[in-house]
Amino acid sequence: MIVRFSHRSQFTTVPLSQNYEDANGVVASLIGMSAGTNPTLNEHEVKDFLGIVKKDIVLDERTQNLFTALETLDDVRKVTAANGTAESTSEIRSLEWLEENGKKSDSY
Repeated sequence: MIVRFSHRSQFTTVPLSQNYEDANGVVASLIGMSAGTNPTLNEHEVKDFLGIVKKDIVLDERTQNLFTALETLDDVRKVTAANGTAESTSEIRSLEWLEENGKKSDSY
């Protein structure tokens, strides 16, 4: 029997690739609506819209977790500058940390 990562109870809130894609789509839309010479949304409206997104639009818990650190337009811009939600929410580890704490995938 194969137990998939997405079905393990201890990982039910861990975002998967589709969750990152969904969050990146929302982030891209916010950037699009707040950029240019005649933006649709100003900074205050982006903050309000993020609140609506978190509460009423994004219902998947895994995707919601990707929005927890996004409060302002500046936060959204940082995600865009980092090439998306996966890169902006992932902590970069040093080589020393990986050597000490990492495990080879072929050992499973």
